Amino acid sequence: APVDADDTSTRTSQRACSDGVRCVAGLRVDCRIGSYCVGGKEFLCPPGVVGEGVELTSPSCSRPCPRGSWCPAGSTSPVACEAGTFGASEGLTHKVNCTRTPPGYYSTAGATEPSACGGPSLFCPGGESAPRTVTPGLETFTDGSIADAPTDLDDSTTRTSQRACSDGVRCVAGLRVDC
Repeated sequence: APVDADDTSTRTSQRACSDGVRCVAGLRVDCRIGSYCVGGKEFLCPPGVVGEGVELTSPSCSRPCPRGSWCPAGSTSPVACEAGTFGASEGLTHKVNCTRTPPGYYSTAGATEPSACGGPSLFCPGGESAPRTVTPGLETFTDGSIADAPTDLDDSTTRTSQRACSDGVRCVAGLRVDC
């Protein structure tokens, strides 16, 4: 037997690669980040999971893709849902799986749920990354005719729209005030 067991020029036998590694030209090589290895063969981590380490041995890889993000095949780190959308569940596989933020709410990048728009001086028509400030002289309101609008039309924290004040009132910071 050779004196130096690590000397690749004097190998005397072969054996199957173990799980967690791949075999390349007779050498044992760590499985790459974003993949897992079984029987010496490498496979990309499937969509919806993250492969954050080497020597992974199952298609569940390191962990499910966390809420607020999505993970394509071979992910080494999650991709945040874009601002104006949110990811309420684990394991999202594509950015289209992130949910559009409904009217009356906003979502920053990586949000796991939408946030209420704010007070009466703010409104959110839907798909917003941040609340919009009411134009001076206008009032905010919740437009119940908008698809997915909040059902409580009197909730000043989830307003969806702005409009001109009616005669006999003035509007200050989104609210109607008698003249």
